[in-house]
Amino acid sequence: MRRVLALGLLICLLSAAHLAAPLWLALDTRRAVLEGDRAVLQARVDWPSVRNTLKESLATVQASRQARIADAPVSMWGRMKARAAPTRYIESLIDSHVTADGVIALAAAQRRFRSYIGADPLVASMWQPTALADRMQKGWASIVRLSYPDLTTLELEVRDRRVETRSYRAKIAFRDWRWRIVEVRVVTTGT
Repeated sequence: MRRVLALGLLICLLSAAHLAAPLWLALDTRRAVLEGDRAVLQARVDWPSVRNTLKESLATVQASRQARIADAPVSMWGRMKARAAPTRYIESLIDSHVTADGVIALAAAQRRFRSYIGADPLVASMWQPTALADRMQKGWASIVRLSYPDLTTLELEVRDRRVETRSYRAKIAFRDWRWRIVEVRVVTTGT
């Protein structure tokens, strides 16, 4: 009887670890970006796949903006903004910045900007228990959807903190005996 209980407990623990691993990967990937850990980013993200899905989603966002401008009267400035980022420029930016080094550089630029304007910097104290609990609560509140379509895939959708109609979808898959981020998409709703 004890063996059956021990085996059942072991199966439950392994299942919980398997289901929690992609969430840990997302947190650890964020930590790697903040700390500039290029090796971790290279190992945890399938960069070619992420670039391709990001290009597709941003092309869709751009097409919907173009259609909205064609259908509605918009100021000259609004038309100029919508046409300022054609697909080829977006693809070029994605190719050059959606890499391990590019993401680290963008995060460093964000930190410099936040310190310049006097916003709270992302400091090392964020891992202290009170700061961590607060960050986890805010992070959990921004999750729109979290699902496991199968045992080897996690789909996560997170709401943008600044733009209410925008969210980000990520797919984390178990490939080659490890969890990796394989897709990132930008999704807009409504306006």
